Amino acid sequence: MTRTRMATPETVISPAEMLREHARRRPDHVALVCRGEELTYGRLDERASRVADGLRAAGLRTGSRAVVIGKNSNEHFELVLGAAKLGAVCIDLNWRLSPSEIETIVDDAEASFVVVDGDVLDSIAERAPSLLDGRTVLWTGPRPERAGDLEAYAAWRDRQDAVDPGFRGDETDVAFQFYTSGTTGLPKGVLLSNRNNWGYVEISRRFYAFHPEAVILVAMPLFHIGGMGWSMAGISAGATLVVMPDVDLPELLTLVEERRLTHILLTPVSIGGLLRIPEYEKTDLSSLEVIVYGSAPMPEPVLERLIETTSCEILQGYGMTETTGAFAFLSDDDHRSGRPGILQSAGRPAPGVEVRIVSPATGLDVATGEVGEIWVRSANVTIGYWHPTEESGASFVDGGWFRTGDGGYRDDEGYLFLCDRVKDMIISGGENIYPAEVERVLMTHPAVLEAAVIGIPSDRWGETPLALVVPVPGRQVTGDELIEHCRGRIAHFKCPTRVELRDRLERNPSGKFQKHLLRASYWSDGRRASS
Repeated sequence: MTRTRMATPETVISPAEMLREHARRRPDHVALVCRGEELTYGRLDERASRVADGLRAAGLRTGSRAVVIGKNSNEHFELVLGAAKLGAVCIDLNWRLSPSEIETIVDDAEASFVVVDGDVLDSIAERAPSLLDGRTVLWTGPRPERAGDLEAYAAWRDRQDAVDPGFRGDETDVAFQFYTSGTTGLPKGVLLSNRNNWGYVEISRRFYAFHPEAVILVAMPLFHIGGMGWSMAGISAGATLVVMPDVDLPELLTLVEERRLTHILLTPVSIGGLLRIPEYEKTDLSSLEVIVYGSAPMPEPVLERLIETTSCEILQGYGMTETTGAFAFLSDDDHRSGRPGILQSAGRPAPGVEVRIVSPATGLDVATGEVGEIWVRSANVTIGYWHPTEESGASFVDGGWFRTGDGGYRDDEGYLFLCDRVKDMIISGGENIYPAEVERVLMTHPAVLEAAVIGIPSDRWGETPLALVVPVPGRQVTGDELIEHCRGRIAHFKCPTRVELRDRLERNPSGKFQKHLLRASYWSDGRRASS
């Protein structure tokens, strides 16, 4: 499928400059739509200037940190872009974290300014009240019960002067700081520069084909690179962003028709759910130009049905926070080629991205087809971590290489195939088992909705694979059936020795299983759970 790739202005580098550019060029074009509220680029630019003026009055300067906590909303963009106009950084923080976790991260970020949804504020005031001390704290949404004398964000914003501080900065300045979901100790604050962000914008031009008339769904959380990076790429094109606070699948289909959505990014779990609801078959999908998925493995049956029922481009993106989002892509041509096994690939690196597959044991590149750790080097790789540690510093290798922590291999055509996180690899009787490979096989069984494979203790083998499986509603299946299903498709030593059927499996907001949490109850001494 071929379409014109429309470029964004070459002079735009920082997020603040991206907004200024479109506010000058097309101030009346709708930039954001959320909960029925529409903001044009001109209006968004004005509000961002008011935020910048208010942050400066509150004592923030270039390099200062602010925090916003809550579900996706127009206010998040006002705060992030307003801070950028001042040279400060507004950190979008996961609202699902516990109050004590939020407090720990806000302290780590040294943030003196916090904007928080009312229901989250009530929880914080009850369980971590010290977070409210010595900081400017504002609330959004319905007035919280524990608001006290705290001011509403909208009232605070609207009483500021709409004066743009005019900060421009350079490509090395920090544009975003994301906190990753750490498996041990504190989450790491990943620093992404203006250059990192612009590198992702350039990728979006080539692969997503964002253009000024695009209508882009923002359903991924903005505290995740998949949500914010995607959104900034959309703003760079001067497109309209339709922002969803929650992923409501029937509402999403309504938005496709009412707003004539052109670009969608979803997790495989959401796409699978979308295909299962009755309204999907009745929805007019003709406006869609691109559907992108990522963050977790996609079951082949789900992907095959998506291909059958759509005519738009389908792309898979593979990346992480430290690479400012996707750096490898499986193209629409790949999806529709019918080539055996290609749908299991993470695609090929984007132009300008270098990838190595390295043996963790020797530090040397492995042969084609052999599994190793994926290393990447590009303009998109993070400039570092906030408050770096010896452990986080080990992710960076001389020569500008970043160790992703993902295990995988590359075929002779350059396609990447992911096996699993290196730390999640199961070593059973001296054999390496990659859970993702076993999960893919389990997901080919028609009665399996979700599957997660973890290593559990074994007196004989050290550890052995356990499959945690959620059956398709209304379908019956036994553990013995699933083990036999695997034995007919992969080596016996890779097959689960046990299967536990579950009603549901917890995922993080980016759609990934948190294997360390799934393992925790099986390793009473904590050895494997925290690895």
